[in-house]
Amino acid sequence: MKVFLPLVALALPSLLAAQTTYSVLPAGFEKIQDTNNDQSYLGRGGKNYNGTTTYTPMHIQTGYALADLGLPVMKTGSISYRRNNFYSNTMRKSTQTLAIYMSHSAVATTSYSTTFANNEGKTRTQVFGKNGSPAVLNWPAAPYVNNGQKVVPFTLKIPLTSPYVVISTGGKSLCIDFTITKRISTYQSGSNTYNANLFLDAAGNATGQRFTNGKVASTCKFSTGKYNNSLGYTRRGLTDKGGPWYVRYGNIPANAIGLATISGFGVKTKPNPFKLPIDLGPVGAPNCFWNVGLETGFWVALKASTSGSMQWPTLTIPAGLPASSFYDQCLVLDTKANKLGLVPTWSSEWKIVKSLTPKCVTVYKHQDTTPPSKTGAMRPVFAAIVRLDV
Repeated sequence: MKVFLPLVALALPSLLAAQTTYSVLPAGFEKIQDTNNDQSYLGRGGKNYNGTTTYTPMHIQTGYALADLGLPVMKTGSISYRRNNFYSNTMRKSTQTLAIYMSHSAVATTSYSTTFANNEGKTRTQVFGKNGSPAVLNWPAAPYVNNGQKVVPFTLKIPLTSPYVVISTGGKSLCIDFTITKRISTYQSGSNTYNANLFLDAAGNATGQRFTNGKVASTCKFSTGKYNNSLGYTRRGLTDKGGPWYVRYGNIPANAIGLATISGFGVKTKPNPFKLPIDLGPVGAPNCFWNVGLETGFWVALKASTSGSMQWPTLTIPAGLPASSFYDQCLVLDTKANKLGLVPTWSSEWKIVKSLTPKCVTVYKHQDTTPPSKTGAMRPVFAAIVRLDV
């Protein structure tokens, strides 16, 4: 025992360090599927969809608060990204030629400049490519995973040419600087070749989310032969800070009248005092379903525009609400559509989430022709979510 305990005491720090093999920046986003996507910044394709615009070369800086590291010191051997799984696109495989530099910056993410050099630290080191030259990186395809829009693994890995030691007290932010001289991400459709963006997962100010409540009944049609197959909305108020919310139903018959309601109950609510969905077929509206509870008695009269757009008045979500959901749906009067004379719209679940402001920033310049521009555009409180691996 006299020998064993000192040995354990000496080994414990290294054992604990061995258990921590990565850090996700910005903090708080490891298990959050955000609704921001990074296709306009680090994930921008080399060309646009039909190849008429070329975005490379690109110069992109992402800054992350070093206090978010979670470790005092971390020797980083690779950095990894993940696809944005909120959107159901297919992310194609890609090849890129790029150089990456990392540094401990004395500038906080809230104080970054549009001048790239002002954000770099004295420890600036090339970590991908050598001697100022870029290297080629191949990323695999990252298909959409139908898992309820949950996060997916960080499969888009960049093995660093030179490991970089990140020190949480080495500055105010970690500056990762990318120069992308070429990017190819294409796919074939028939005889045509199209360009694709990468749709990386990115962090921004947290916003609530919208999900379909029940099914979009494409067979439940208006007398025009159309159905409500499009929505417009704002999610700005769907956090515990509150704020505005509305939804707009599209493809509605011109000048039609509707009655809309919100409820605390939807098709998948458990426990649910309402048997949802309610089949409206037996009362004269075949293939139509009502998907929300009827407990509130709160109804709003709506009228469609001449272009067939029917919008809720903007409501204010009160501050202080816990993480929760509410549901909406509207009955549109259309006496020629069916015997009931009513056609329900698309129904949504609106999810209120905890507000979260990430400590990160992006400065970017696309079409950065020679000589490279000293400045770029800035998007504060926004950056691709990165995982630092030992």
